[in-house]
Amino acid sequence: MMKLTKKDKEILKSMGYVDWDLQQIEAASNYTSYRITGLDKTFSEEKALELLERKAFLSGLARSTFSGTSYRKELNGTRTIMIESRDFFLSKEKKDIYECFEESVEFEEQYDSAEYDSTTLYFKTSPRFLAFTNQDHEEITCAEISLEFPRNMKSLKDTSVEISPVLDGECFDWCDFYLPYEQVDILFAIAVKALDNSQKEPKSKTTGRSESTLIDGITECCGYDFGMDTEFANFCPICGKKLIRI
Repeated sequence: MMKLTKKDKEILKSMGYVDWDLQQIEAASNYTSYRITGLDKTFSEEKALELLERKAFLSGLARSTFSGTSYRKELNGTRTIMIESRDFFLSKEKKDIYECFEESVEFEEQYDSAEYDSTTLYFKTSPRFLAFTNQDHEEITCAEISLEFPRNMKSLKDTSVEISPVLDGECFDWCDFYLPYEQVDILFAIAVKALDNSQKEPKSKTTGRSESTLIDGITECCGYDFGMDTEFANFCPICGKKLIRI
């Protein structure tokens, strides 16, 4: 089994993977094979590390841990390395991908759209959930999940779920994402708790209240731009402060 070094863990965490993921990635390495695409002969992990940059190797191993297979371009070459961990899926070490789900997501923000009469909640999450999509991006910094539902009509059956890889803070490839109702319900609970806590923050030192001003559709506290939806701008979607129009 590959033992992830401190540097390896830092690299994987920079991609958005969490501690639970790292344990599974280490376990999967014991069941993973490597080969040149189009060839049957497999080779060792050490040989794979010679052919791939360390970061590319780690991102490929992480991807195959949760999806079964990944592909990475050879360093200074034209060949593609196939990384396969399907045997890990049959092992006793393989855990359910939704285990520790709550610890793998973090609420980001809420956005209310007047145009579509909908509310969207955004969550930063582990890239392991990209395993349910065809998205295999070597350069990512995390993944993001969105829940969209009719405004003031939050319900599981009316909620649309999407996921996107993130690079340097930007989502760049949104796609539909099947998420069981149990996990969607957990996300709702996380958002409610985060929004409730944000409204209980200590009062502003400048105004003496948990309030901020809205200037030309932009919040003074966090710089959030409501664009055309200023008429519905009552609270900052980032920090939760009540907005005062001036």
